[in-house]
Amino acid sequence: MKNKFKIYGIYMLIYLLALPTLVSLGAVACINHLGTDGYFDVTTVANIANVALTAVSFFLLTYVFFSGKEVKLIPSFSSPLNYAPCAIVSASLAFISVHLFIEADIMGKENFNGFTLAVAIAALLAVLYFVIAAISVKRRSIMRSDLGIIVLVFLCLYIAYIFFDMKTPVNAPIKIATMMAYLSFSVFFLYETRLSLGREKWRPYVAFSFISSLTCAYASIPALIVYCIDGREIGISIYETILVFSFFVFSTFKLFLVGELVPERGSDIVNKLIASANERISELTPTIPESETIETDENQISILDGVEDGDIVNDGTSTSETAPEEVSAEEAITTDSKNDVIYPKDEESDEFITANEIEAEADGAENAEETEPQTFSEEKDSANE
Repeated sequence: MKNKFKIYGIYMLIYLLALPTLVSLGAVACINHLGTDGYFDVTTVANIANVALTAVSFFLLTYVFFSGKEVKLIPSFSSPLNYAPCAIVSASLAFISVHLFIEADIMGKENFNGFTLAVAIAALLAVLYFVIAAISVKRRSIMRSDLGIIVLVFLCLYIAYIFFDMKTPVNAPIKIATMMAYLSFSVFFLYETRLSLGREKWRPYVAFSFISSLTCAYASIPALIVYCIDGREIGISIYETILVFSFFVFSTFKLFLVGELVPERGSDIVNKLIASANERISELTPTIPESETIETDENQISILDGVEDGDIVNDGTSTSETAPEEVSAEEAITTDSKNDVIYPKDEESDEFITANEIEAEADGAENAEETEPQTFSEEKDSANE
């Protein structure tokens, strides 16, 4: 973590030293030595600036290889550093789109240019990305990524438009610098679009944001200085120069925004706390015992292991009392009284006898052993007496 920001700080220092130096060299070369044909009268300063730009760009590209282990950051689309550059680029694209619509000569028949019209439409659609990027704060957005592809299409078309434009020679230094600025911004914006898909590549993202910011500043700021001093348009048009400058602002803001992002690895503490809480909850939650099944002739009864008296089982019945066995009506008839259970007197008789009568007979039998039983005739004689 600390190593990552240490290396980032070293490359940022080189970038901050190179940016004003290259812009100053480019401004001096354009003001004093740039002719009306697009070439420099004296190429010494311009050559020094070009060599320095190339060397610094290659050095900044090494950030991909020497930045250490990849650190996954959490992208932010709600930072104030995201609003201002999106607004500037949106306005610049709107101006360049209007300019291209005028150049396409839509209403004309002889000078109508279909390719210029296609570039103008692409520029107008590209505005939608930066509008959505300014108002959308979601980390992942399919709409934002799709509109980002439209921006890349516009950049490719506009690079071709600059290359085939006949206002400046093909090998003019300012034209080459402008096309290199668009190319570097295209590569950077490709990694910017990946953020909306959740497929970040932070090392090339930072490396090409360095390069894009540097090349766009080198191609736009000297041309703007010359335009403000004597009103000359060095590039294709002032609208194109402003567009490159807006790309410089966008790349620079995104570059500084990376230093404010929070590593996703910092949320490991929260993940550990959540895992510990879940483990504690699982310990406190009672586990359901395994069930045993007793098979009978008619059905299956599920009995839970460890179920105590009074617990409710699956069928909703209570186990506090054991259910009595079923007795047929011919064998026993139960009444409301606890002891008034009627049993058959014998197998051949249809008479019934209660439990109380059985107990009474048992008591009478015990008393009969002490006294001799009387016959029916003796009972009759005693009654007559």
